[in-house]
Amino acid sequence: MKTTSLFFLFFCLLSANLYGQNTITKGIKVGYQRTGFNGSGSTYLDNNGFFLGGLVEFEVNRTISLQGELLFDRKGGSLIFISNSFFRREVDTRLDYISLPILGKLKIIKGIAFEAGPQLGFLINERGVLDGNDFELPESETIELSVNGGFRFTALKHYFIQVRGNLGLTNVYTNFLSNDYKNVSLMLSAGYIF
Repeated sequence: MKTTSLFFLFFCLLSANLYGQNTITKGIKVGYQRTGFNGSGSTYLDNNGFFLGGLVEFEVNRTISLQGELLFDRKGGSLIFISNSFFRREVDTRLDYISLPILGKLKIIKGIAFEAGPQLGFLINERGVLDGNDFELPESETIELSVNGGFRFTALKHYFIQVRGNLGLTNVYTNFLSNDYKNVSLMLSAGYIF
């Protein structure tokens, strides 16, 4: 009993010491992204989008951090619904998500870090346009799972730039002409750490 109590006390003191050495930082970010769909019968990176939101970073040690973000994220691409050589028609789509990326961050050298991790997105709005008119989109998935990977460049302690790729793992539209439509984007952002 005495050994268990001493071990528990030692564990609590060690945990408090480790937590006390870690820092939690918060920040904001805004960015541009080139978006599209990845899959059969689709084109790549054919729409412009944007995102904005906040982040919280928990430093595990000097080289490893965990970063969570909450973003408003506008994606989209072109749906090809008639795909023969004479009548190729494309519907321009706009998909608005609330996205929650969780990234592991590995600091390579001072000011440069590699970031990667999963992202969960919740579809909150969608719109399709064909020849300047609204187009009713096929049934879409309301939850998206994707992965992120990229780099973060920090300058003057508080300012950063991120370059990141995002690859969707779930189909946006199910049963649409038997094609796969997964979101894909190349993202460039700037931010400020408080």
